[in-house]
Amino acid sequence: MELDPFSPTITNSQFKWTVNWKFLSEDMFVGTPLALALLAATVTGYAALFLVKWPKAGSVATKGRALSASYVVLTLFASNFLGVAFARTLHYQFYSWYFHQLPLLLWSCGWLPGAAVAAVLAAVEMAFNVYPATARSSLLLQAAHALVLAAVATTTVPPPREDDKKAEGKSS
Repeated sequence: MELDPFSPTITNSQFKWTVNWKFLSEDMFVGTPLALALLAATVTGYAALFLVKWPKAGSVATKGRALSASYVVLTLFASNFLGVAFARTLHYQFYSWYFHQLPLLLWSCGWLPGAAVAAVLAAVEMAFNVYPATARSSLLLQAAHALVLAAVATTTVPPPREDDKKAEGKSS
């Protein structure tokens, strides 16, 4: 059996369970254009994070020194969330492996007030508690994910090394 990653037969059954794209028609959901658009958005997002947010970690000046815990955690959470945000389908069980990352991603941006953070977290929770998913619950999830993406994009990444943080403090 030959496997075609863009074949509608692979994703037909997934539309029934998807939480994030129920506002689209099933034909649009299983179509190649959506798959390619999501792939392009994912690749572009990772490229932007790599070029803008993470370039210091691999620099020659930092080789051989341990990465700071805050740098590692924010890098892993941001990269995981980017994959979630542009996933072709999110099923209910997926929520269990990224919900705990959302508060840190939202608080780290520094511009969202506490009430907005709570509202985004509540929106994601509400979207995943609607069964079966509806167009409204999917749109609510996408709106919440857009805010989390904005938070990730605007978060100041901590220095990759603990001693970089001390050096920054001395130079200011």
